Amino acid sequence: MRNFLRSLPHVWSQTAGLNYLLVAVRYMSNRRRRLLNGTDYLKSKSGYAGRVTMPNMMREMVPTKVRCAHILLKHKGSRNPINRNTNQRITRTKEEAIAEMTRHREEIMAAEIRDREFRKKATNISECTSAQNGGDLGFFTRNEMQGPFSTAAFLLAVGEVSGLVHTESGIHLIYRIA
Repeated sequence: MRNFLRSLPHVWSQTAGLNYLLVAVRYMSNRRRRLLNGTDYLKSKSGYAGRVTMPNMMREMVPTKVRCAHILLKHKGSRNPINRNTNQRITRTKEEAIAEMTRHREEIMAAEIRDREFRKKATNISECTSAQNGGDLGFFTRNEMQGPFSTAAFLLAVGEVSGLVHTESGIHLIYRIA
């Protein structure tokens, strides 16, 4: 879990064990700050419209769909330890998969054009059928993917590469496209 927290985008923070989104308040007007704090009220043509709360403001800021590409490395303990592209049984351990994925992530992060390097690696090494599309999964909502995968994908900024994400399917690297 700690590795996942370290891989959060710069707009997220951890204080007192609680994760929360940092809002760039210094660039906001005083009225907007009061709205974010829940200390101001919206008015409609008919008068009082109710208090503005942070969860309501956040709903507008958080996307309902994202588009990502991913690289999947399976291990013996994966849900279905068979490479979907070659139909061969997976024999690597979880530790070996983590070490291999860590090496691939470092190579991607060192590349000048991360998008191109990520897609090339996804095509060549990913053990998911999406490898044929450069790892592109298309647009998806939060409920369409496994929990840890979905959480990591929605936390990424566009153009950002995740840390290692562990799911029942194996070890993932995620690249947010849109």
